[in-house]
Amino acid sequence: NTVDIWDWKRGARVRRVHCAERPVLFTMALHGDDGDSLVVATGGFTREVLLWQVLGPKSGVPLLRLRGHTGVVHCVRWRSDGRALVSGSEDRSVRVWLAEQAQSEAGVQGSRVPKLVHADSLWGHAARIWDCQISHDTITSVSEDSSGRVYAYKEQELYQRLARGLAPLCAQAAAGEDCPGAGGAQCVSVLK
Repeated sequence: NTVDIWDWKRGARVRRVHCAERPVLFTMALHGDDGDSLVVATGGFTREVLLWQVLGPKSGVPLLRLRGHTGVVHCVRWRSDGRALVSGSEDRSVRVWLAEQAQSEAGVQGSRVPKLVHADSLWGHAARIWDCQISHDTITSVSEDSSGRVYAYKEQELYQRLARGLAPLCAQAAAGEDCPGAGGAQCVSVLK
């Protein structure tokens, strides 16, 4: 729950920022182009993902809590544009979090932290999720069950569901089977 900012030319630490909360940390992902825009996502024993800013007036203060996992969060990963995040957990799910579609440049409480909402949950692994990734059209996950899954998704379909106030659907399947499509996500391959 600490981020060190280094001047690599001098080989010296310029600043150390601690998260105001110190839960046991299992995973951390950073997004931003410079110190001013750097946003941290962390996960661990609290079963939630905390988002906080490294620099600025609310430095180190959790500004958003993403809740829904029922087990330890083992991985969090930002999409390259910072408008989406995935989290994988001991509860065997990958949760997809998208920035509110109408969000302005400013995020939560005027910060750079994007206001993310739960868009979908992906199920199908028989054991805890160790790692996951998100791009603009696929989500991948790797599990303790020795399988990897690649999910194709259409962001616009997830936004349409959210706009209609519908709860996310879950893609579910028994271990080793393809997941049926649900809520804009479909498991397109299972690797064993």
